[in-house]
Amino acid sequence: MKIVFTKSNNIISKLICGITGEPFSHVAIIPFDECVFHSTFTGVNFITYTRFMESKSNVCELPINGDLSHVSEIAFRYGKASYDFKALLWCGLMLTLRRWFPKWIPKQNLWQSSGMFMCTELITAILGEVDSMITPYQLYLKLTMELNNEYTNSIKPT
Repeated sequence: MKIVFTKSNNIISKLICGITGEPFSHVAIIPFDECVFHSTFTGVNFITYTRFMESKSNVCELPINGDLSHVSEIAFRYGKASYDFKALLWCGLMLTLRRWFPKWIPKQNLWQSSGMFMCTELITAILGEVDSMITPYQLYLKLTMELNNEYTNSIKPT
């Protein structure tokens, strides 16, 4: 299983990267070969890896170890779920306000809707803890830190 972080050349991706100041605008999961599960403005769905990669300009894949059984359960439960536009609006508003009031920003997304997902909400739900305030790049940093800690902890001194 892999988590893939991307940016594309479309206007929405550029807008998200412009607001966040970060290199990624989207995150998805590759639970099986040539299959991507993600949340887009049209909702939660599966797409082929080849089609998914057509418009991507910045891509980073992280391997994630773990049990895959719950991915199919989440896919069955939330496949075709709607996109969480209110949560996205809240995140955009908070990221914009963060520039002027960095200590005031709440830790929770007050406009999050259950059963609807932004891309980060979907992936964090699959990973075990829904987070509707994290950006794709913040999730990337969190996961790479966890992978580094896992690697470091597995090294035994001689």
